[in-house]
Amino acid sequence: MATRTWRWRTVLFYVCHALPVVLWLVFFRLSKNVPREYRPVPAVMALPQMDEVLAGGLPHRYIGRVHYLVLDCAAAFVYTIHVLTSIVYLVWLVSKRTHQIALGYLWAFGMMNLLSELTHFLWPTAPPWYYERYHDRIPDYTEKGDAAGLLRVDAYFGITFYYETYRASPVVFGAFPSMHAGWPSLMAVAHTMRREAVGSKWLWLYVCYVCWAAMYLHHHYLADVLGGLVYGWCAYAFVCYMQSRDSYRQELSPDSTPIETAAVVDDVV
Repeated sequence: MATRTWRWRTVLFYVCHALPVVLWLVFFRLSKNVPREYRPVPAVMALPQMDEVLAGGLPHRYIGRVHYLVLDCAAAFVYTIHVLTSIVYLVWLVSKRTHQIALGYLWAFGMMNLLSELTHFLWPTAPPWYYERYHDRIPDYTEKGDAAGLLRVDAYFGITFYYETYRASPVVFGAFPSMHAGWPSLMAVAHTMRREAVGSKWLWLYVCYVCWAAMYLHHHYLADVLGGLVYGWCAYAFVCYMQSRDSYRQELSPDSTPIETAAVVDDVV
């Protein structure tokens, strides 16, 4: 009986950490079904004005002024592997048996995305491609997503992959914060805060790479990528704070600390 109870507590321990990811995915898929009359009007000019304050101009225009095929492909590559890199990093953490770090990363990942999705819903913002095409025209929720600079890659290779992918996106007016910046920044922060972490500088270079691609392709403003960095840092900082509290450990696993629970979970299952 004690073993069975311990198993359930172990399962609950993992479910608690995965719950934010599940909630984010559900909200991401269902938010588009909310009637338009209950949705805020997407902001078009707020982000360009923020960039004017931050950089004295619009950095995405300077970065994406000159187009070369090699730059287009480089930006398309990092956008294409965007989802895969976070999954690979989580698997790597688990393979290193750093279970508490892996679970903390998973929880932070879910909360960061859930909060960003709530931001997109409560304060929808138009991306640069919309501003460049329509300027200050009030957006309509019937507007389909646009691959912007990635359309050049579609045209070169004679495909419609990026065109179809972005037209099917349930979130069109979700420029701020940029989760293209938030996902890699969370990896970099989590890796940097590990003891004797190796390769942190390469992850931060990867963050810069993704941020450049987001602005080069006219998918995000400078304010968006900075917002993504802040969301990533805050999410993991909160996890570290909570994991440092004994009450948090006892709440999730009353009979043992999360470190002990995670370390022996393979033997239990």
